[in-house]
Amino acid sequence: MPRVPLSSGPELRATPQQGGYRENVDVSAPARQLGQALGRVGENIDRVVERDAQDQAWRTQADINTAWVQWNAKESEASRGVNAKGYSERVGQWWKDAAETYGKDLNPIAQIGRASCRERV
Repeated sequence: MPRVPLSSGPELRATPQQGGYRENVDVSAPARQLGQALGRVGENIDRVVERDAQDQAWRTQADINTAWVQWNAKESEASRGVNAKGYSERVGQWWKDAAETYGKDLNPIAQIGRASCRERV
């Protein structure tokens, strides 16, 4: 029941007393922050792995292109005129061999691009 303040009694205060309420402590905050930090670390590791795989794929593609230009220059010279028969089969075989030769040492992520080498056949 409300009490009327008396001049000789306790006075009313408009502000709440300090320490009367306990703060709600969020005990899950550190675990959530740790989870977010681990998520960011995982994302960075994924980026590094993907970058390395892409670098390896590009280097392999450059090696394939160089080998193709060299092989095609020799084969084109030898396949003129009456010797042209079977040129397209030799080209198809070269690409099959290139997919196996250059793709065997690629990591699994970089091998995804290896399918494009097979599509040329």
